[in-house]
Amino acid sequence: MHTFNSPRCRPGTEQTSLGALNMHSVQVKCEVDADPPDSVKFSWTYNNTRNVSPVLNSRITSNGLVSTVTYLPQTDSELITLACWASNSVGRQTIPCLVHILPANPPEAPKACELRNDTVLEVVCWRAMMAVLHNISC
Repeated sequence: MHTFNSPRCRPGTEQTSLGALNMHSVQVKCEVDADPPDSVKFSWTYNNTRNVSPVLNSRITSNGLVSTVTYLPQTDSELITLACWASNSVGRQTIPCLVHILPANPPEAPKACELRNDTVLEVVCWRAMMAVLHNISC
């Protein structure tokens, strides 16, 4: 006997985090499993410390079991959670997929770089006590 299910987050995507820079848009993806998989509809909510509000449909793109929202952080310090809800002919998802948007900083510039090999370009740089190797064949 075949049973049908309302959408649920694809395993491993129930809660994720994404770093974002102020005034730089990011694409946030939501993936669900559903049976039947056709006619899945998505909605998103924007949650911050003050309120919960719906994301405008103009910022949402959906295709099958995947939905993407474009988010533009307005501040460097605000913590945001985007909640993705899906529904099909069986019903609405009971627990949303959550994406926590965290403030990100641009990476530090590499320091103390040196050329190690003339035949294969090998540049070694040090950043915060961690070696970063870049090997480029010439």
